[in-house]
Order: sequence, then C-alpha cells, then structure tokens
Amino acid sequence: VQAALVRLAAETGRAVASRCTDEQLARLPVVLSARFEVEADPVARTILVATAGSRPRATGGRVGIVTAGSSDIPVAAEAAVVARELGCM
Repeated sequence: VQAALVRLAAETGRAVASRCTDEQLARLPVVLSARFEVEADPVARTILVATAGSRPRATGGRVGIVTAGSSDIPVAAEAAVVARELGCM
C-alpha cells in the first residue's frame, strides 16, 4: 500500500487507499508525512496522500450518501472520501 500511494501521489499529485488496517492507519501517516500531506481517517479507514497544494479537480458531480443506520457509517465515510477525490460535492 505504501509503495502504491507514493507512486500514485508522485505521478498524479494525489492518491487514496481504502480499507486500511489499523496498523496502516497508524504507521503510514508517520512514514509518508515527510514527503506528502497525509490525511488518515480511522472511521472511513482511508489514507489520502497528496503533494503540497494539490487539490482534487472539480468535476461538478454531486453525490448523495444515505445510510440505513449507524453500522453503515464507516462505508458511508469511505464513499464520501472517494467521491471528494473524484471531484464530486
């Protein structure tokens, strides 16, 4: 996961990993923060890696995320992170 995040972020400016383990959520931000801006979301289980100043390209897309209960919150949070990275509101 670390190598993929580094390669994608270096080539495109941004990279996101989902379904991250607790170990990855704890370790990767520490390791990658020297080179990239890093956001780890323990609820969504995602790690976002970006070069300084990089922002998702706005596409004008709109996404609604609806849950059927609190057990869906992690999946909804993951969907929100991915949608934002795809340029959706």
